[in-house]
Amino acid sequence: MKAIILFLFLSFLFLFGLKAQSPHCAFDTGTSTADYLSFQEDVKGLMSVESIEERGLVYVPVVFHVVYSTEDQNISEERILDQLDLLNTCFRAGNSGLQNLYGSFSDFIGHPNIQFCLAEQDASGQATSGILRKETEQFDIGRSEDLFDSDKGGSSAWDTDRYINIWIAPTQSFIGKATFPNEGPPEQQGIIIDPYYVGGIEWPGPVLNYDRGKSLVHEMGHYFGLEHLWGSDIDDCSIDDGIDDTPACSATYVNTCFLQGESCGSLDMSSNFMMYSYDDCLLFFTREQAIFMNTALYNYRPGLLENSLSCQPLDPPVESDLELNIVLQDNQVLMVEPRGLTQGDEWPSFYLFDCTGRLLIQRDIELNTISPFSVMEFPSGVYFLNLSFGEHCISKKIFLP
Repeated sequence: MKAIILFLFLSFLFLFGLKAQSPHCAFDTGTSTADYLSFQEDVKGLMSVESIEERGLVYVPVVFHVVYSTEDQNISEERILDQLDLLNTCFRAGNSGLQNLYGSFSDFIGHPNIQFCLAEQDASGQATSGILRKETEQFDIGRSEDLFDSDKGGSSAWDTDRYINIWIAPTQSFIGKATFPNEGPPEQQGIIIDPYYVGGIEWPGPVLNYDRGKSLVHEMGHYFGLEHLWGSDIDDCSIDDGIDDTPACSATYVNTCFLQGESCGSLDMSSNFMMYSYDDCLLFFTREQAIFMNTALYNYRPGLLENSLSCQPLDPPVESDLELNIVLQDNQVLMVEPRGLTQGDEWPSFYLFDCTGRLLIQRDIELNTISPFSVMEFPSGVYFLNLSFGEHCISKKIFLP
């Protein structure tokens, strides 16, 4: 009898732990449910069913503000670059562990294809490393609005329409926090992350199980509009994150790595990046999450893409002799000429996407030959071209007047 009581007691503690809220992410405390639902409805109305995987990678510039009160919080450039590399790997679904996903979740893996790179030019056009450092006397400045003001011990944001600002600062109460698009004052748009949770390089820090850099991946999901899988009410299975291919759940999985849990009548997706599981167990975004984030990027944060030329990719593409010549004739016909390589059995594939990531044109074209494409029916705006030929790939941005 005592054994049964002990088992029930331990089971209660385990389930309570799965459901418990925690200071893991401060996202819950700063978001209006009505505002979010309006934003989500707008994004879902703009979402395209076309695959974003064919579009190729897009690059957005980031700047890190390291605001520290002790030397161990003044983390190394090596640790920041390690974090950035992990962020990029996860956002192109290249991280390890995906082949071992529990259940049928491997069928849901999405490829956001968003890459993050250190800005090489600041807002004034001056060269920069993309990493700013500021010593402060405030031991918990990550919880204060002073963090966003250089005159008050913090570090003022660069243009938040054109750069993703990431503040690495001591919070003393939560791991990270991100703003939704258009949420709060513009000068506070971005992400806050406690220094002890940055990167995956082993060090004698005060944290365990959340020390592999997945917290910033989670917060970047919020930055592009994703909600936790349990939605705004963890006790109500009828309320979820609004994403169709993530199952409803009423558990956070904080401080666990439990892959077989069920809380709303189906297997919980505890290995999704928007859960609270241990870092080693957080492995993927779903396909619809990937499309949602891209739609939010193109429609709510387009300045990041327009500023991508100030970006310095950590892993630049392999040098290629493939060139793409583009001429817009009479504002009606796009003249496309791929050149520089020899035509073989394989033909180059040409893709044209609008600013929502929707595929408008897909066609195989001939090398060293001009191919015309009518664009007279397309509205004025920014468009993205992608040309792939074997291992070679070129992406360009154009503006149609």
